[in-house]
Amino acid sequence: MINKIELINWKTHKDTSLDFARGTNILIGQMGSGKSTVMDAISFALFGKYPAIQHRHVAVNDIIMNKPQQEKNAEVKLDFSFEGDKYRVRRSLELDGTSKATIEKNSSYLQSQPQRVNEEIESVLKIDYDLFSKAIYAEQNRLTSFLDFTPKERKQYIDGLLGLDKFANAQDNITSLVNRIRADADENEKTAGNFNIKELEKEYAELSKELDSVAEENAKLEKDLNEEVKRKSEIEKELQDAKGKYEEKVRLGKEIADIKSRLAVLEKEIEKVNKNVTKGSREINADFEKSKSDLERIKKELNAAESLERESVRKWAGLEASMKLLEKEVDERTNLEKDIRGISGDGIKMGIEELKSALKKLQLENGLNVSKKEENEKWLREVEKHISKCPVCERELSEEIRKKIVAEKTAAIKELEDAVKNSGKEIGLKEKELEKLEAELKSFEKKDQRIRELGDSQKKLNELKAASEQGKKEMEKIKSSRSEKQEEFDKANKKFMVLNSEKEMSDRRDGYLKESEEDKIKLAKKEKEAEKIDVDEKAMDSLHKKYAEIGARFSEFKARLDSGRRIEADKKVQVAGKKEEMDNVNEIYNSIEKKRRIAGELAKYKSALEEAQTAQRTMLITYINQIMQEMWPELYPYEDYQGISLDANSDDYTLMVKTGRNGGMWEEVGTIASGGEKSIACLALRTALALVLVPNLKWLILDEPTHNLDRQGLDKFVRAVNEVLPKLVDQIFIITHDETLTQATNAKIYMLKRDKELGKETIAEAIN
Repeated sequence: MINKIELINWKTHKDTSLDFARGTNILIGQMGSGKSTVMDAISFALFGKYPAIQHRHVAVNDIIMNKPQQEKNAEVKLDFSFEGDKYRVRRSLELDGTSKATIEKNSSYLQSQPQRVNEEIESVLKIDYDLFSKAIYAEQNRLTSFLDFTPKERKQYIDGLLGLDKFANAQDNITSLVNRIRADADENEKTAGNFNIKELEKEYAELSKELDSVAEENAKLEKDLNEEVKRKSEIEKELQDAKGKYEEKVRLGKEIADIKSRLAVLEKEIEKVNKNVTKGSREINADFEKSKSDLERIKKELNAAESLERESVRKWAGLEASMKLLEKEVDERTNLEKDIRGISGDGIKMGIEELKSALKKLQLENGLNVSKKEENEKWLREVEKHISKCPVCERELSEEIRKKIVAEKTAAIKELEDAVKNSGKEIGLKEKELEKLEAELKSFEKKDQRIRELGDSQKKLNELKAASEQGKKEMEKIKSSRSEKQEEFDKANKKFMVLNSEKEMSDRRDGYLKESEEDKIKLAKKEKEAEKIDVDEKAMDSLHKKYAEIGARFSEFKARLDSGRRIEADKKVQVAGKKEEMDNVNEIYNSIEKKRRIAGELAKYKSALEEAQTAQRTMLITYINQIMQEMWPELYPYEDYQGISLDANSDDYTLMVKTGRNGGMWEEVGTIASGGEKSIACLALRTALALVLVPNLKWLILDEPTHNLDRQGLDKFVRAVNEVLPKLVDQIFIITHDETLTQATNAKIYMLKRDKELGKETIAEAIN
């Protein structure tokens, strides 16, 4: 029993988990809601494929959900029970097409590779995908397709379901094979008639005799050749030994000459050194070590003197630099004092205060004149607006008085404008004068401050000059001392270099003497080794001549034997060819007899297959009809069809129903039944096929089985899936868009919904 399925990123199912029950399980939803996808997923979980993939309607990657966005992988988990054990299968797919699979039994791991998982499931359920898709899984709207086939297609379809097509295929293959075998036998018989077997046997005997004669001669030559090979090997070994000794003697002679030449060179080098070096090595080494010690001591003293000199120079240079800075400060103070000589800061400040007071007075007067001017202008505008009355007292004004007032105000405004203009010019002059005085005061104060900062720089300069003179004297004294020490170092270094040269020549002489003694020992040893070797050029020439004579005889024997072997090989080929020709002819005759015998046996086997096919068909059809007849009263809602049967003959399978006409006639469903009646009849056939073909696995999957059913037929179908089918089949899965099936109260029902326009995933809701 299938217990549970989980789909992750599977087509329209983002993350869906469905629990199934024993008996009928119904998935209801509109087209495209993902109903069939659940059954496809069950098939895929079990066998790694489902009908749409098998028929190439979809690619494997189409399984992965791609709306509203492309997912990277998809996974299905299936839990099922069988014969008391619980199994869990997991399969997943990646976008690149790679797949993974695992299977567990009672929570224990069994297999992990897709093919191994398939094999494990087939072993457990005792079916493969082909049988599952034919007997258990009826694809969408294909329940009645059996009735629409031609007789030939229908026969192939049912034979395929029942496994009888294997018999037909075997019979066709046997017929073709028998015809081909008999044709081959006839052709072989014609071929054999072209040969004379007795003449072939005579030719074979003559060639065999010639081969024996050549083989005997070659055996004698081979024996002689082996003797020569033995003699050649002996002299060759003797020659190799002599050659090795001679080469060793030549090598020793060359090494002896090299040693003597090297000794002569060493003696000349020793003589050359003795002319330049008269003292012994010990005395030379003692003088060299003392000179080296004196040089290192003087070098340290010179380094100390150079350090003192650098310090005195640095100190004196610092004093000189400070003097130059002070000289600049003295000049700067002198120039600043010259600049402010005769200038009083207090006087400048007093002038600034006086200017500020005068400027303030002018600004006040100017402000009053501006106010008066604005007041008169305002009064004049009022007068012009109030032609007959005074704008202040409201009394009546004559035209003469009004004109007089306007003239007076206009003259006053002009006078005030001139006063404002003149006072503005005077204010500007005063402001520039004030700005100049303030700049003079700022410059004076800055120079006075700098003079105070510089202080008595002339006194400091005099002190630095005295210190610089003293430092210069000390520096000159240190330089003189360092020069004396440099002269002492140069003298000691010169002496050291002379002694170092003498030491190098002395060391070289000691090395030459040691190398000379070692070469003399080697020379004596090599000369002694050379005296022990008694091989010379004359002995080598004798051995070479003897080896050449044996080699010539060997080549002669070998050439004769090679020629004989080629002749023998040719004879063997001729004998083998003739033997093969004889064997081929005999084989042809044997083959003719064998093929005719096999053709007869195959003809008998074909007849046996025909009988077995007929018996198997009769037995299976009998079982199918028994099951259909038992369930028919429960499935069919009317009284006019009293029975159902599948009629089989050699050319077709016909689904028949028993009518009430003429005392009960069997008539074809396809010719008399309505669409709903055809669906009920085909449902009975589908259920019977599943029970006969897979008796150990009572599952049935029906996709849109209510197609073409009328109301009464639909009600009967609901009762069948609710009460009848669960008695015959352990677990039924029905996929439908027909919500009438919600009336199946004993069924496990899921309603599947999906917003296709927005590309949403499927939502599964259990409704009972």
